[in-house]
Amino acid sequence: YSPNHLRYVFKNTTGHTLSEEIASTRMNHARKLLEDTTMRIHEISQSVGYTNPSYFISQFLKKYGAKPVQYRQHLNQ
Repeated sequence: YSPNHLRYVFKNTTGHTLSEEIASTRMNHARKLLEDTTMRIHEISQSVGYTNPSYFISQFLKKYGAKPVQYRQHLNQ
């Protein structure tokens, strides 16, 4: 199978692209790290595959409606 065919099958099966699935998986893992560890934001960013912490923060904000620090603070209330 060609890569294009696999992308087509994936999107038709799941309803979203492989890139969207990867980003969602990364963000879910980051959220769990924020909940379960005391890792710093830049460490979490790198551990889930984002080399630029600012970009990670913007993507986290877009998905969860809060910056990672705000998300963690809300958990501790």
